[in-house]
Amino acid sequence: ITQTSAALFALTAFAAADSGEIARLVVRGTFLLALGYMIACWGGLEVRQKRRLDLLRDVSRLSNPRFGVEQTIASVLEKTRVFFHANQCVLVMRDAETDTWSLRITGGAKPISLRGPELISAVVAAPLVALPAGAIVAAGTSGRWNWFSRSGQVCHVYDESRCHWTSTDAAAAKTVCDLLEASVFISVPISLSRGRGRMYVTAQPDCVDRSDALFLLDIAVQAFPVIENIALLDRLASGAALRERERIARDLHDSTIQPYIGLTHGLTALRNKATTCNPLRNDIDHLITMATEVIGDLRRYAVHLEIPQVGDEPTFVTALRRQAAQAQDFYGIDILISLEGDFSMNDRM
Repeated sequence: ITQTSAALFALTAFAAADSGEIARLVVRGTFLLALGYMIACWGGLEVRQKRRLDLLRDVSRLSNPRFGVEQTIASVLEKTRVFFHANQCVLVMRDAETDTWSLRITGGAKPISLRGPELISAVVAAPLVALPAGAIVAAGTSGRWNWFSRSGQVCHVYDESRCHWTSTDAAAAKTVCDLLEASVFISVPISLSRGRGRMYVTAQPDCVDRSDALFLLDIAVQAFPVIENIALLDRLASGAALRERERIARDLHDSTIQPYIGLTHGLTALRNKATTCNPLRNDIDHLITMATEVIGDLRRYAVHLEIPQVGDEPTFVTALRRQAAQAQDFYGIDILISLEGDFSMNDRM
């Protein structure tokens, strides 16, 4: 708009001006260009800052302890990827307690799973954490970033003590680019009480710059302490839930299982009183069978309450299969449960 306005002003002014006013028109046109450029830059910065503040507010509000840590991490990574118009957002972390490495990826051909991270070996994680420890890094191939060299790969590291970007060895950055199949990436360190790692955003050269790398650190500082608090609350809630399971299991045995056992004994005594020609004998046998099945289910349920069952199949699907089996046994209703693809609902949800 500024360039078009300046061009139209120059054309109309030159058409109507005398030869002696040419210098004045050039000054006015230059002033118009400078003023429009300043307005465009300041307005663009204001819009950019508002978008960044909105993202920081979102990543601190989207955390819901009811859905667990993985839901929150997945949301943070996806919102970050969408904000930067990036190809992928990658998080590699090391758990200090178990000394295991985990990998989370959102975007690209493989969306992030809400079940949990993908465990990787230290050898696989080594290239992703080979960048300078604790440093903010922006690296990639030559392109529209004017601070890239013409020779190709460049790795820039932010010196927080001097608030200045410096160039460093690009070998590690080239390895990361090849591994993530990215032309440009920005990366920040993630440091938590239970582990450390790195967060990567891969994009095209015209999508991110060095200021985005600094803002990515703001996102990490804002979001991951909240995630760590959710993990702490989750562990506290799991411990409280385990104690509550034990109490419920005892109450279930005393208040429900024992009356069912008494009911079974009463039905058995009633059946013994009935003669072989009694038309209710078969119905009583069916009731005894149903009560016995319920007692077995309740006992298994009480055991699983005290010791939660751990398996590959999600708890929700297991419960559905159990309900379908009971419907088949008691009422003769055939229910087919079809599970297609990766069922990514965690047990908490």
